[in-house]
Amino acid sequence: MSLFAKNNTETINTFDTENLQDKSSDAPKDHIISRKVKSSRHIILNQPEILNAIGFLEVQYLKHFIKAAENSPSVNTVIVKGTGRAFSSGGDVLSLYKSIYIPNNIHGYKKAWDIWNIIASMKKPYVAIMDGFSIGTGAGLAAHGSFRVATEKTVFSMPEAAFGFVSDAGSSFFLNQLDNMIGTYIALTAQYLKGADVFFSGIATHYVPSHRLGAMEYRISQLDVVDHDEVDSIIEEFSADPGTQYRHTLKGNVVKTIKNCFKYNTVEEILEALDKDGSDFALKTKTEMLKLSPTSLKANLELIRRASKSSFASCMESESRAAMNKLLCPDFKEGVDARFVKHTQPRWNPSTLNAVDIDYVRSEILDKQNVYTAKIFHENAFHAYPYWKYGLPSDKDVQKIIQNPETAFYNYYQVVSYFLQKSNYKFGVLEKVIDILDRNTRSGDKSLAGKIEWIE
Repeated sequence: MSLFAKNNTETINTFDTENLQDKSSDAPKDHIISRKVKSSRHIILNQPEILNAIGFLEVQYLKHFIKAAENSPSVNTVIVKGTGRAFSSGGDVLSLYKSIYIPNNIHGYKKAWDIWNIIASMKKPYVAIMDGFSIGTGAGLAAHGSFRVATEKTVFSMPEAAFGFVSDAGSSFFLNQLDNMIGTYIALTAQYLKGADVFFSGIATHYVPSHRLGAMEYRISQLDVVDHDEVDSIIEEFSADPGTQYRHTLKGNVVKTIKNCFKYNTVEEILEALDKDGSDFALKTKTEMLKLSPTSLKANLELIRRASKSSFASCMESESRAAMNKLLCPDFKEGVDARFVKHTQPRWNPSTLNAVDIDYVRSEILDKQNVYTAKIFHENAFHAYPYWKYGLPSDKDVQKIIQNPETAFYNYYQVVSYFLQKSNYKFGVLEKVIDILDRNTRSGDKSLAGKIEWIE
């Protein structure tokens, strides 16, 4: 029997059209579907033919449905997912490109920014099921939620620099939450992370095999209280089993290379460090970066570094200002035309990093005031997500335990045991903590029982 059997399903049929930017649009309402399933609200992105890409109209529907669920006393959990091969492949870039000089569409882009604020502000559990492509704006629909479920089909990327734009959708804040400069790496390479890497990097909070999702959703839908801890426990019930086969590449020397090379504050220094590293991974990364918009690379790095010291609200405003200014730069038009229309390599202007003046990037892209900057509710002035604890331990978590003089953790075995017990043996904790210890600690007698020391 279908999960959405008639007696368990109530579909919202009303919509406040006064909130729509483009009231004349003929986009059907079933692009975004909202269903009541027992005590949960399922919000479904339903354009599989375009991998659930979303435009301004779809964002307005999403905002409406999410806020309605948050305010409904009969809804305890919100589940957001996509149909077909994608969660969401991102914003409808071609439509934006074709209509960028139409004032109403520019205002529509500004209004769309509020969705990240709405998701980050939710008091109820928000479960994003990233089963398939979760890219750009689509990645943002998951990133700010309390629960982010990856599967073996997940593909995550922030590819904006590949078409002359800046990383948006709240990515400057979200990517700064990741360890080891992985967030900077994502913003500056436009590379695709898959499945287990999305989980072990901290982007996702859980890793659930795709075939278990339906049963997991049904169990969550039966919850009769608003309880994040309970949702976490239910998702974990359906997580992959120990011994599951998956490809996990963001570990060991790869992470060391990312941490060591992407710590610098200029793109030139990062490229020089990659060249000096000399590993296959480093040299391939450098080659891929040099294909991207030089202006976008410098703007992205500056946004990421500024965001490391900013609140969520400040990051959202800075990003929206930079995004609106970058939309009007020649690189955006060239990048979209080349990538999505002609399918050729863009001809960037300027074409080299040396020709990009960082003062121009700051004055004309990052700091230039415009009327389209989004205003974000400043009660969201937090510097870390309130529900980040549901993911895997970070390097900083492990370092804190080892270096805390008040703890009795003496050796490798004790540290691993502590995190396993603390997480109730969460899937992935064992592998993640072992990788952290292998990269960052040493032991005098090279045994599990020997006293360990944290090294930088």
